[in-house]
Amino acid sequence: MDAFIANSQACARVLRLFTPAGKLFVVYNGVDDARVTPRTPADTVREQVGLPPRGAEAAWSSSSPAPLVFGFVGQNSPVKGADILIDAFARADVGEARLLMVGVSHDMWRPRCEALGIADRVHLVPHTESVSDMLQLMDAFVLPSRTESLPNTMLEAIRMGLPVIGSAVGGVPELVRGNGLLFPAGDIDALAAALGRMASDHATREAWAAASHAEGERYTIHARVDALEDIYAQLLRRRGLHTA
Repeated sequence: MDAFIANSQACARVLRLFTPAGKLFVVYNGVDDARVTPRTPADTVREQVGLPPRGAEAAWSSSSPAPLVFGFVGQNSPVKGADILIDAFARADVGEARLLMVGVSHDMWRPRCEALGIADRVHLVPHTESVSDMLQLMDAFVLPSRTESLPNTMLEAIRMGLPVIGSAVGGVPELVRGNGLLFPAGDIDALAAALGRMASDHATREAWAAASHAEGERYTIHARVDALEDIYAQLLRRRGLHTA
């Protein structure tokens, strides 16, 4: 084997125990444009999931008439930390903000939301094939996982220009580069504080959104293909072969 390609520096650190340094490369996953292109108008999707209508103002503007929407895309597995996010949202000082949770069971999580008194502000949506339809409704993306490698859901959120909050596990810290906040995995109070800051600091949230727009260029299919071509060319040169 001439090369082994990891999708994050976190993964590469583990592989370095078994792989010669000269054969190990890191290339981040690429998100197809279709994955970040909504199929349905935002107003239609908002009505479908029960979110209040949004005015013409930008989502992160303090004058926006609709409440801020935090978003999660995952599943019911404990690894994904849906319970952490629900508990933190209940504790957070976020005003009338809403929590849109995609890919989860209504029957499983509704009782917890009711017990915490936040059922009217949490919108539970089952698995959907068009994640971008849901991402377009969010003002900030939250990844509360207990463990991760390099989550494609966060890549998609970044490509759609969302500021992010992520647990500091696996490759997640590599994705939070001036575009949001990290918190220790499983720390409900720390996540609640991050939610509160995201909700209250309008100017910083806008700057984080702009940073995600810029960072998103690193996670396109074209960027991944270019990186892979560079590796192939390097390997050919090592063998004394010339590339065009």
